[in-house]
Amino acid sequence: MIAHNPLFSSKFDVLWGVAAFLLAFNLLNTLAWAFGFYLHPVAYCVAASLILLEWRKSNMWVLFATISVFVVITLGSSIAVWDARSIWFFHAKRIFFEATLYAQLDKYPGWSHSDYPTLFPALAASVARAFGYWNETLPKLAVVLLLTPALLFFASAFRTASFNFLLAGVLIVCGSALLNGNVDAILALYCAAASVLLAKIYYKALDRVENTPGWYLNAMFALFLANILLLKNEGLLAALMLWVCWLPHLYSRPAKSAISQLAILSLPFIFYFFVWKLPLINNQVTGDTFLPGMQARLFATLSNADDLIELTATFARICGFYIACLALIVAFSIRQKMAIRVIPIAVFICGYWAALFVIYLMSPHGLTWILATSADRTWMVPNLCVVALGIYALGSQRLEINHTKFA
Repeated sequence: MIAHNPLFSSKFDVLWGVAAFLLAFNLLNTLAWAFGFYLHPVAYCVAASLILLEWRKSNMWVLFATISVFVVITLGSSIAVWDARSIWFFHAKRIFFEATLYAQLDKYPGWSHSDYPTLFPALAASVARAFGYWNETLPKLAVVLLLTPALLFFASAFRTASFNFLLAGVLIVCGSALLNGNVDAILALYCAAASVLLAKIYYKALDRVENTPGWYLNAMFALFLANILLLKNEGLLAALMLWVCWLPHLYSRPAKSAISQLAILSLPFIFYFFVWKLPLINNQVTGDTFLPGMQARLFATLSNADDLIELTATFARICGFYIACLALIVAFSIRQKMAIRVIPIAVFICGYWAALFVIYLMSPHGLTWILATSADRTWMVPNLCVVALGIYALGSQRLEINHTKFA
């Protein structure tokens, strides 16, 4: 038998189901606004209340207290951050009043980044519709709602000690960005959840202690990918890289199983293309990052020693500690013969670090300005994934030790 382990859980329980429902709700609400109506967010509260079925789990009480504190903080503050007020909630306000997901595609105003995905603004607009009016506070509840599925997943995937460590890591990495109305911390939490799912998928492929059904792991992974795609433009980069890191596990699968899994993991990209990317193309809406002259800007920055030093110093300041932690995690996983679960996520993290570094090199904006205004937010994603991966690796190893001792 498998002995009780205080750090890690591989059990399939109701929290997984609620998290899956809420992730699907986010997508369906976005789709509903594309047709001029919305899903009432009371469904969020009803579904989340099902966590009471797990009242015996100490994680549930920690989770409930965390969400309650988040709600109090959110309702006690208005939208103050520029990006949150002038981009995300401005888009939400337009969706609310114009009753369409695509209100922003008229490119007004030019500085509001009309190409940004609208899963978050759509949910904020639904919250406002539920209350019957728009103000500067209530729609911010969408931040807490979006954080909930990832927190539910982690509360189910980790036992009490590791879940508490994870919450501490989230607060350290994300800080005030967690509830300020920006989407970066939400994207980071979703990518961290997808990373842990990816590790569990690889472990399941080995037919080890992982008890969660394989189809459910892939379905949850697909739901997280779909949400990641529609959260931010960077979500496309993250989702593609996670998908590429997922592909190798199909190598040992029977052909029929591999094809069915590949079909499931293609659905998020199909949904993203038809719900968001195709309307952008049809309305000729483009972003301000991948513009003509990228190659020239890349070489110009590479030939500028001051820019390179500034970018490298900023990267080292924000990510240096987490790079060292990742190196230790990989070394630990190789020593403990669990590299199959850790290496794919480490590849994703390193790839994301590198991709953002190159994107900054090609930025059409002044490097000093863009680093000062976005670097702490954008590199939040791989840094939080390092935290989640470390906790997962430690918990998994403890579970295997107990399994070997008491089997």
